Amino acid sequence: MAVAVTTKSSNTATSSTTVVVTKPVGLAVGDGMIAVVSSYSTFGASVAVDTPSGWVLVNTTATSMGSDNGSVSVFARTAASGDVAASNFTFTSTSTSVNMEAVILRATAVRTDVAILDVEDTDFTDNSADPTFTISATPTQITELYVIGVFGATNETYATASAPVINGTNPSWTEQYGGNMQVFTAPVTTTAEVTTADFTVSNSSGGTDWIFSFSSFRGQSSASTTPTFTTTTQVAFAPAGSAGAQTTPTFTETTNTAFAPTGKGTTGTAWVNESKPSTTWTNEEI
Repeated sequence: MAVAVTTKSSNTATSSTTVVVTKPVGLAVGDGMIAVVSSYSTFGASVAVDTPSGWVLVNTTATSMGSDNGSVSVFARTAASGDVAASNFTFTSTSTSVNMEAVILRATAVRTDVAILDVEDTDFTDNSADPTFTISATPTQITELYVIGVFGATNETYATASAPVINGTNPSWTEQYGGNMQVFTAPVTTTAEVTTADFTVSNSSGGTDWIFSFSSFRGQSSASTTPTFTTTTQVAFAPAGSAGAQTTPTFTETTNTAFAPTGKGTTGTAWVNESKPSTTWTNEEI
């Protein structure tokens, strides 16, 4: 079953501890939700993002890059009825006040449980104008979804990056979000795609710090797939003797124990003698 990003929603927050993202349009029960969240600070505080209740943390990197502190975190969950009824989702920083950006991708036919995540990779580089991150991934099935999140900071401000150049054997990438943080996705349709690739972000200014995140999600199995069968050899039980052999039977004496009643099943009726009537006879006159 082919995977696809159908809709997405995003939001930014400045000098805040939370960023609130509206529900992606058309969200339905069973859809995969993949959230890419970045946080950025200039005052040396931690910029990690808490894992929201009900979400799975796929991967995260939080690092101090000189005077710039940043993180990129990826979360996932399968949409339930409560998510469809909700109007938005909130992501919270562990710091007191940071700049945050968050994107929620609505993906169809994608599993979001941790057990099926094939690749999780994070990296960062300090003071680089044109960083290159190496992706190494071999899909284990023909349907997977690759997700990249990246952002840069220069002199305590967000760095604006151009679209990445991805070299090597790889599928077609789509930029899903192009704010200060950038999010790219690529559906995989064969196990030969993306064994290794270079992800290069071009930026004209030097001294830029970059944080990079790469994740892979397996697709759901198709209900129309033709099952395969494995041939097995059955082994029957063979008798150890001949059927017509004459043998002298032996008997074992057993002692049978009967159940002894411990009480009456019913209570008998108690008979009471009636009193004999006392009659006084009087002679009649003639």
